[in-house]
Amino acid sequence: MKKLQEARKKLNEFKLGNDGMNSTIIIRDAAKREFKTSQSIAFTTVLQTIQQVLDKKIAETEVLINFVS
Repeated sequence: MKKLQEARKKLNEFKLGNDGMNSTIIIRDAAKREFKTSQSIAFTTVLQTIQQVLDKKIAETEVLINFVS
């Protein structure tokens, strides 16, 4: 779970430039094909989606942890 929390923290550190064009996201598949964009809506959407997945995985992991007092 610590790795998930670290990933979420690093993701939260991303900042878009004021003009929306200073940030670039690159998605590369196993065949090394690449999708690259600097469109702020695409960048923001990808970041939000990853954030939602991380939050869900952290919540699922927390449910599995049994605290004994």
